[in-house]
Amino acid sequence: MSEDASVDWEKLIDETNLATCERCNGVNETVTLRECRTAYADDKKNHSPRLCDECALEYNDYWDSLWADYYNGQR
Repeated sequence: MSEDASVDWEKLIDETNLATCERCNGVNETVTLRECRTAYADDKKNHSPRLCDECALEYNDYWDSLWADYYNGQR
């Protein structure tokens, strides 16, 4: 599918309530704010990422692994 220069993509995104994934830059209906998995002392560094479903799975797998390593080291 070729990109039509006459399409106002920003308007289309606004009208269809689509958002851009922070990780892959994809635009689709599954992009939404996801649960923040960080726990920095400075709360300004903790944010809920806007991710598509596929990137959210990878994000959660990544943080599950990091938190498992952290908690295994605490025992």
